[in-house]
Amino acid sequence: MKLNHLYYFLIGICAVLFYNINLSIPIISDDILYGYIFPAQTDLDTPWGVDINNPINNIHDVFVSQYNHYFHHGGRIPVHIFVQFFAGLWGKTSFSIVTVFFFIAFVWILGLNSFDENKEKIVFFIPFFLLYVFIVQPKCFYSTIACGINYLWASVVCLTYYYLYEKKKVKNLLQAGGYCLLAFLAGWSHEGIVIPMGIAIGLHYLINRKFITLYDKLSIVFFFLGAALLVLAPGNFSRGSGNSVSYHSIVAFILHLRLFWVYVFSLLFISIYRGSKYVRKIIADSNHLIYGTMLGAILFLGTGLSQLRLGYGVDLLSVVLLSRLVSSSLYPSVVKLIGVIASFATVIVFGLVFHYEELAKTQFDMVLNTIESTSETSIRVSIPANLTAPFYWESYVRDVAHDSTQYWILSVWETKYNKVDIAINE
Repeated sequence: MKLNHLYYFLIGICAVLFYNINLSIPIISDDILYGYIFPAQTDLDTPWGVDINNPINNIHDVFVSQYNHYFHHGGRIPVHIFVQFFAGLWGKTSFSIVTVFFFIAFVWILGLNSFDENKEKIVFFIPFFLLYVFIVQPKCFYSTIACGINYLWASVVCLTYYYLYEKKKVKNLLQAGGYCLLAFLAGWSHEGIVIPMGIAIGLHYLINRKFITLYDKLSIVFFFLGAALLVLAPGNFSRGSGNSVSYHSIVAFILHLRLFWVYVFSLLFISIYRGSKYVRKIIADSNHLIYGTMLGAILFLGTGLSQLRLGYGVDLLSVVLLSRLVSSSLYPSVVKLIGVIASFATVIVFGLVFHYEELAKTQFDMVLNTIESTSETSIRVSIPANLTAPFYWESYVRDVAHDSTQYWILSVWETKYNKVDIAINE
């Protein structure tokens, strides 16, 4: 079996597992709120002021809801429109099918950004697996990717635009129209990805402006126009600022950038064996990505790390840098071997995720059944020992089953089931 055939076979297995993971994960965290209309007033006694008495029933409701969302909650309108369609109109099955295609596109485009497109496709698993290995808690990657189109959709759009921009793929006016639309949607996607990528694109333009084509210049304008609509949304300011920077947030910040630190130490290691001149060439080829990652991380720190997920874009750029370093510094046969190992490891990890997701679903169903079957207004739900996971996977199970449930869904359930207080304990 050729390596490319092996790649397609293994990504097919991952796609099937990914579909099943998505299909049985309940709509959790803030995604549950997107099944309802966001009202113009924000003083309702439910999370984000969403009115659970007004579910999404038609397309008009989606756009009314997102109009209110933009002025009171945040600027991620394109991705949130899709979320509201899935949560309110199309349902979880449709969401699960569509996210499989976005998952395949994500692995593919992340690989194209990380390696030369003439490489064996098996190496495309390397950057994807690096994202998992260096994000310590599984829930920080899989529940984000599997449960929220916010991140997967935004990642695919941003990475696709960046690939077309960096490789100068657009050659005619007809292509330029779709290219600029893609750039606009990439800019208006998710600030955690847009900010570091926007810095990288801006620096690339300043360094190489004499060689930038007219189409690429237009795309940059549309990208930053979308980014302005995202970042300057009135809802971003009405929600308030992040926490102040503290000693603990700085420590968390340093640990969160572990992918970038691995890249830095790898450069130091390579400089010892191949010389500083070789390393300077590597840095020169990717300096805009390096500075984009660093400045994006600094801005991320400036938020007081109130939203760890805003560092997701820093992780994406870091894994692209690290994968490019692997590709350029090791023998092709070694890179292929790493790709084969990463691909099989990815399949194994997906199998483990599927197993523990089933455990999480059992916990979730037990909690909901307990709430629905009792007439008490104050409820304490205890999770049996046989439904808990080993220490490494505990955070994943808790996040899917009831951590996010406590923070978001329980407030909705308390209103829906006329309860005063619901708590979940192990």
